[in-house]
Amino acid sequence: MCQNCAHLADLDIPPWMCEPGMKRMKKESGDKVNCQTCVLANLKLSDHVFINDIIKAHNAYRRKHSSPPLRHAADLTAHAQWWAVQLAENDDFQHSKCILKNQRIGENLAVKFTNGDTFSGKEVTDDWYSEINMHRYGRETDNSRSGHFSQVVWKESREIGVGRAKTNDGKVVVVTNYRPAGNRPGTYSTNVLPPSDTSKYEQTGKRLNMFGRSSGGESRSTKTFTETTGSGANKVTKTVVEETIIRADGSKTTNRKETITQGGSSNASTPALQSSSFPSHDDSKKKEKDKGGVLGFFGKGKDKRLGSSSSDSSPETTRKPQNLKAFIDDAVKTHNDLRKKHGVPSVKHAKDLSDYAQKWAEHMAATSSFGHSSCTLKSDRLGENIACRSGSGTVDYSGKEVTDYWYSEIKDHTFGTEPRSTGTGHFTQVVWKETKEVGFGKAKSSGGRVFVVGSYRPAGNMIGNYKDNVPPPKK
Repeated sequence: MCQNCAHLADLDIPPWMCEPGMKRMKKESGDKVNCQTCVLANLKLSDHVFINDIIKAHNAYRRKHSSPPLRHAADLTAHAQWWAVQLAENDDFQHSKCILKNQRIGENLAVKFTNGDTFSGKEVTDDWYSEINMHRYGRETDNSRSGHFSQVVWKESREIGVGRAKTNDGKVVVVTNYRPAGNRPGTYSTNVLPPSDTSKYEQTGKRLNMFGRSSGGESRSTKTFTETTGSGANKVTKTVVEETIIRADGSKTTNRKETITQGGSSNASTPALQSSSFPSHDDSKKKEKDKGGVLGFFGKGKDKRLGSSSSDSSPETTRKPQNLKAFIDDAVKTHNDLRKKHGVPSVKHAKDLSDYAQKWAEHMAATSSFGHSSCTLKSDRLGENIACRSGSGTVDYSGKEVTDYWYSEIKDHTFGTEPRSTGTGHFTQVVWKETKEVGFGKAKSSGGRVFVVGSYRPAGNMIGNYKDNVPPPKK
């Protein structure tokens, strides 16, 4: 441990609140503070070989798709290695927040059950790339089936970092981070080009059959199980689908997809998080209920993006839907009425934010998915609240209703301290003092669900700034 790490450890200061390059690694025996230099210094020769192997495999595939080669970035490897260790130590499998130095980064994950250190960089890259068979060129994709592949060959990505760690029971966890992030909605056709040499692609496809769905040298099995907690309006059902691939050499890979739904027993259950536009899609990631900003380091219910999401399956009476302009005006007015209670300045409507929010609301409605956008506009990080509602009759969400719904989390918020959970992120973003501009979008799916997006600039929910930005309501 370097002197800077040791000093912060003595002071018991969470390093990520002090310096972007610092990370805290949690162990059962206590917290170990490591900076980028320490993380890289702990890498073994075999780790460096693995990193070189994975970069070489990436660039071989990228060449086929007319994408420039990736360069190794030490800070990305430090981040990837830190997250791989976190996953291994907690026996967990989900994405990091994918933010480094206030910049969005892409991320691919993999895990393999093995008795030895046999998960090579080429093998894991081949596994991700095998999704090429499920990719459709020249059009947008929801990324649920080919997100690993598209990130591997994403043309605008320039740098890569690689991390690897092993769990106590022998699983190898691999994390790769990419900069700039891939899998950005609206840019697939220009960033994921078809292979330039069809004959080479066909040979590659045959070689990848060991990972494909029709390979005779492997077996696949799928398990689905559910877990339900609470009742009535607080009922939450978790559905987990696990696909296990056993290859000819006896190695095993498990892909895990988790969906959480919530809603009362008397109403149709509404998916709280089905899919995400987050730049680092991984169809084997575990999806937590997405609540409340950038508090991903606190507890296992980690949020992975800036903003909050919510789902409302309350019954809705039949009425005339609020038009978009009236909806935006209503949402802005309600925000400012509530912000006034907390003594914070009013927010102004920004057309570019509403255009962004509307585009994402329409994307969710068109794909029947519910998750955050990349939260980036003109290189600026945005805050984001999202919500959806379903029911019978003419379902709608007024600007006041959705804002009041987000604000209702005030009952769970503790003022004057940094939150230790992610359950009040909608509320805190609504009243965040430093936020100056807002925009809103609303769209309806063919199935009748209403999707709402609120975009905020500057973004709220910044760690270390809650006390100054979320004052209690005036008496």
